[in-house]
Amino acid sequence: MLWIYSQKQAPFWWIEVVALEPQSTLYYGPFRTSTEAANYQANVTKDMKAEPQKITVTIRTCQPEILAITSIEAPNREPPFLPER
Repeated sequence: MLWIYSQKQAPFWWIEVVALEPQSTLYYGPFRTSTEAANYQANVTKDMKAEPQKITVTIRTCQPEILAITSIEAPNREPPFLPER
């Protein structure tokens, strides 16, 4: 089933991956439920294990404006989010 993500809708669930070296934040999603995100999380961590690095993976509701943030683009910058409704 195909559905379209709209920032006007309520926040969806996203997988947030934060890597220390190189410093970056990646978002995978959107997912309609936390269960759907948790099921997909295994694919994300499997891909990350191919490149040894320290990462943290969090499932959260948010509306990221940018899906990939690197230290080159924005050093010491918190990920931007749209206001919660």
